[in-house]
Amino acid sequence: IGGVPATINSFLLRTILRDEWGWPGVVLSDYEAVRELIPHGVAADLADAARQSMLAGLDIDMMSNAYSRHLAALVESGAVPPELVDAAVWRVLCLKLQLGLFEHPYVDSAPGASSVLTPDSRELALQVAQESMVLVKNAGGVLPLVPGAQRIAVIGPLADARSDMLGTWVLFGQADDAETVLDGVRAYLNDTQFTHTPGCPTRAAAPADLDAAVAAARDADLVLLVLGEGANMSG
Repeated sequence: IGGVPATINSFLLRTILRDEWGWPGVVLSDYEAVRELIPHGVAADLADAARQSMLAGLDIDMMSNAYSRHLAALVESGAVPPELVDAAVWRVLCLKLQLGLFEHPYVDSAPGASSVLTPDSRELALQVAQESMVLVKNAGGVLPLVPGAQRIAVIGPLADARSDMLGTWVLFGQADDAETVLDGVRAYLNDTQFTHTPGCPTRAAAPADLDAAVAAARDADLVLLVLGEGANMSG
């Protein structure tokens, strides 16, 4: 915001998050976000990145090793007040206590579907998805869709890309457990009410199926266009 990365933005991390919103918990960086302050042009080196991050209110440096390598020296030199480190450590320890990590530091490394894909967890995932979406515009009251009222063309490379629904960094996620946009449309409408064509792959020099997509769009009353990056293009 305003050219200041969130990792070192004390206005966000302290003034807004802690002072105004009263957040008492841990603040964790994104993956290597502290190290990336250097190529982003806001930190001279890793030590400077660690200094700015701690002063701004960042408790945990994820994977940059900036804190582990430089924080002790920064405190010894007076560049970072020790009370800031004490406060960050306290919040981390409180979180570990709340999670029961002192009593049970290890978890089952291979939980089965019976303990993860439970009805309760699926219902919670659905609730999170529904409440986190933002409808930017609904011109003409297109949504919600009315079954039987329109001929719909579902177009786009991600409309039926099951593995891409998982996103990146899923580790042990199974594509068969994912539900695509086309799956949802198919459950809502019968096969005579919609058509589907990819139109193009997520990565290609030329959209080979563009003509089919254009034809499907022309024959439809409504187009559901599903575009974006594939799972291997993010993260």
